Amino acid sequence: MGSKGRVPIYRLFRCADDRWLFMACGTLRFWERMLQLIGRADLLGDPRLPSPPWGLVAPDAVAFIAPLLEEVFETRPREEWLRLLREADIPVQPVQSREEFLASSLAISNELSTTVTDPVHGPVRIGGRPVRFANGDGAVVTAAPAPGAHDEAVAAELGNAGTAATAARRARSARVDRRCTACGCSIWPRSSPGRWSAATWPCSAPT
Repeated sequence: MGSKGRVPIYRLFRCADDRWLFMACGTLRFWERMLQLIGRADLLGDPRLPSPPWGLVAPDAVAFIAPLLEEVFETRPREEWLRLLREADIPVQPVQSREEFLASSLAISNELSTTVTDPVHGPVRIGGRPVRFANGDGAVVTAAPAPGAHDEAVAAELGNAGTAATAARRARSARVDRRCTACGCSIWPRSSPGRWSAATWPCSAPT
């Protein structure tokens, strides 16, 4: 089935308006409801479709049911299929771009994104809380810290061990942080910094 999905009733489908949805008939009940919805209840118990839904991965079953369903879904636009499938209580979601998803009622109602102020980039939109707990009310209130921003605080908690680790990290950074002669960007080699003898390299330098 390629990128559409291996299970012919748990996969992507293209609709009449060239937009996509993902239908997830992961139980026998969903399979039965789906066949009734598309007017193919005659396929219930068909020996060519053994042990639905997960038994439908057999090559012969896929070759039979996948083209049939693809043809069915191409008869209506996506919004109509979403409405019909949801009314039948069949799991389905539209395939969306990042912008579409963040603007969706699902993302908004679950607060899946929030805006915080980054000291360098200003207001930035980042992911919100993916999980909520009954006895906690956490929130995303700041942007991610810059590398090394908490070194001093962690070193203070760890004492001498933390101080030594911080000093070692700084020494490594000073040794490998090189500036590109072409654009001035910081270059971090993928291999040992000992291979570099010059203070600067162009972006195209071998690593």
